[in-house]
Amino acid sequence: MSKVFDSIGVSDDLKRFVDHSFDVVDQIHDILDQQSRTQRDLAKMLGKKESEISKWMQGTHNFTIKSIAKIESVLGQSIITTRQKAVKSFTHTKLVPVNVYAKQNMPIIQGKLRTESNWKKNDGDNLFNKGLKSA
Repeated sequence: MSKVFDSIGVSDDLKRFVDHSFDVVDQIHDILDQQSRTQRDLAKMLGKKESEISKWMQGTHNFTIKSIAKIESVLGQSIITTRQKAVKSFTHTKLVPVNVYAKQNMPIIQGKLRTESNWKKNDGDNLFNKGLKSA
């Protein structure tokens, strides 16, 4: 989208507005999909006409913080995540090491091997056919 904007000389703040608006709409769509809901369901939950929600979801609606808060409330999930919120949410995430075992002579795997030390051979199993397993 920014290439189109650049060609017609759109200001940076307008580009950011459109990008943020589409981000909000995409997040709402993702939440609705996760909950197996539709825009019609969202309209009912907000007490709005379906046509109004449809206009909002075209990507250029000027969402207010208040309207986002109402949508978050009825959906039970956050639409916007700030850096501070993300840090709080993910600081307790534990990284778990994963070992992948595969036959080294498989054509699909050969191009993906960087060094032999990154992979362990297990001649009895080709886990790429069975799915990756973690240890």
